[in-house]
Amino acid sequence: MEPLKVLLIDDDDSIRSLLRAALSVEDGFGEVREAANGWDAVSIATEFAPDVILLDYWMPAMDGRETAEVLRSLHPDARIVAFSGVLESKPDWADEYVVKGRSPGIDRVIDLARGA
Repeated sequence: MEPLKVLLIDDDDSIRSLLRAALSVEDGFGEVREAANGWDAVSIATEFAPDVILLDYWMPAMDGRETAEVLRSLHPDARIVAFSGVLESKPDWADEYVVKGRSPGIDRVIDLARGA
């Protein structure tokens, strides 16, 4: 199986760094690209076809919903995992979701990225 290509989208540098570090030591993950907002994510996704998109909801410029809609049109087969501190349930634009700061946290994000 090919390693999963991941696009991390979060306006918080520390969250992106944490997710990148966690994914770098896990089997099954390949290239990881990052974006600090929805506009950057769309720009990156025009040339990069991610298998998994880890997407924050509350961001400047474009929120998670707007970003997900554009990314879904570009890459309809990509798995979108909403990773946010403000969502209390899975939004309709995501395949899965994890609330930041709640256990199991990063392990659950990794499992969902794998499709488990």
